[in-house]
Amino acid sequence: MTSKEDAVRAAGKVMDTVFEKGVDEELGALEGEELLAEDVRTIRVHAQGETLVDASNDLFKALRNRVFSEIEAPIVQMTAESVVFDRVVKNEFTEHFLGVFMPRKRTRYDVTASIKVNVKYLKFERSEV
Repeated sequence: MTSKEDAVRAAGKVMDTVFEKGVDEELGALEGEELLAEDVRTIRVHAQGETLVDASNDLFKALRNRVFSEIEAPIVQMTAESVVFDRVVKNEFTEHFLGVFMPRKRTRYDVTASIKVNVKYLKFERSEV
């Protein structure tokens, strides 16, 4: 039995050296503080789609990606307050399979919009995160 206990003890020592035990640190500066911040931004985005609905959906995907990249904090809520199409282009063209066969008409919408968005997020100091 002693050899099994010694093996368990040795394994415990190895685990302690491999996985260093960290030190818990309390972030008292975050306790009792109001962390919710609000910001209103106007962001210009561009999207394309086969229909105007597809292009509009892609506009909001691009908006979401852009806001997440600009605000490097946990976002709680995003609300679009205003949507203005700056430029809308409808392109109709004929597409051929293998350049000759089965011609079909295709449509592509190219949309650029300015979207005013109200963003609520949690504000942290960079040193605290």
